[in-house]
Amino acid sequence: MSLMLNYMDDYLDAGMRGWIVTTALRNFKRIDTFTRDDLIQEGYFCFFKCKSKYVGIEGLRKKDGTPCRFLPVKDPDQQSRKHFQSLVMRTFGNRISDLALKQPRGWEVPISTVAKVDETIEQAWEDILPADNEVATVGALLANAPNEIKQLFDLLIRDAVQGYRRFGKHRHAPRETTNQLFCRYLGLKRGTDIVGQVERHFLGT
Repeated sequence: MSLMLNYMDDYLDAGMRGWIVTTALRNFKRIDTFTRDDLIQEGYFCFFKCKSKYVGIEGLRKKDGTPCRFLPVKDPDQQSRKHFQSLVMRTFGNRISDLALKQPRGWEVPISTVAKVDETIEQAWEDILPADNEVATVGALLANAPNEIKQLFDLLIRDAVQGYRRFGKHRHAPRETTNQLFCRYLGLKRGTDIVGQVERHFLGT
């Protein structure tokens, strides 16, 4: 990199160097395994590719037969610099697009291609997505919970409890509290603080 920065060239002025570095900084994250310096080097490669193809070559013609602008090797004027920079910009832009298409960062791959030798698909998933400690902790708490709490969670999972219930069928019958409703469904003694037990077990309150 330092050797490249010390290289003297009539077309490789501060503006060209700055544009290559800035463009690389904006785009290197699009390409898998590429660092900032890798893409900067690609930019310089595109620069020298354009120079070897367009600078100092007289009589060069386009596909339609019209002559290309002659770019002098030494002391280029402002128009020559501007034309050369547009060539580098297009070449480097195409190079970035090609690299991002061939080596896109974050591209999804089949799990079978990630699995190691003599490793099952399940083991490969465990390597990529290790078990969540918090989920494991909740699972252990629930496994060690009292039987009443396990029954309550079973009711909640099966959606057995829906809305409020009344003691009677007439319009002004007193409503059950949430705790009374849970106790009635679980067959617990009236007055058991099942909601409080859940809070103390899982929330430490």
